Amino acid sequence: MVGSGGSTGAVHERSLGRIRDLADRVLVDLRLRLETPLHPEALRLAHVVDEIVSCLENEVNAQGVLLGVAIDREIELRADRQLLTAALANVVQNAVACSVSGAVVQIKGHVHDGRIGLEVKTRSDMLGDRDLDNASKALFRLLAKRPGTGLGLFIAEQAVEKLGSRIDIRGGRNKELVFSLSLPAA
Repeated sequence: MVGSGGSTGAVHERSLGRIRDLADRVLVDLRLRLETPLHPEALRLAHVVDEIVSCLENEVNAQGVLLGVAIDREIELRADRQLLTAALANVVQNAVACSVSGAVVQIKGHVHDGRIGLEVKTRSDMLGDRDLDNASKALFRLLAKRPGTGLGLFIAEQAVEKLGSRIDIRGGRNKELVFSLSLPAA
């Protein structure tokens, strides 16, 4: 069937999503390279995550995973919206791409000692320790057999450094893959 609801429409939707992602990454990368000033604003973390989850809906469905969000709706921070959104979207997108079919990608956020802890956790049997060590290096692709530029986590790492954090990536028990960040609370 041809049209917005058929397989052709789905292909176009995925292609447009990839173009949007690439354009967003290029803009964030350009901002980071030009060292433009940050534009901090008051944000609710749950609203930023909701926006990301909505944008990744097609990707999540195509991968055969579920997203679970457990973030206190009242958590606030002051951050540059574009950098924060790009960084978190890249982290969630990588977690989705690395997940085994049927996994639940869990996005959790909490406040502790004046910092916001954010964790994105999934099950993955696709990565080794070498992959985790190199994950945020430029042009390193976590999954060589999947589309991607190898820039997502590299740009995300640079963005969160500007926001006063870093991305930690670790493997855990039972094939867990965990991305974690600690951001300054408002």
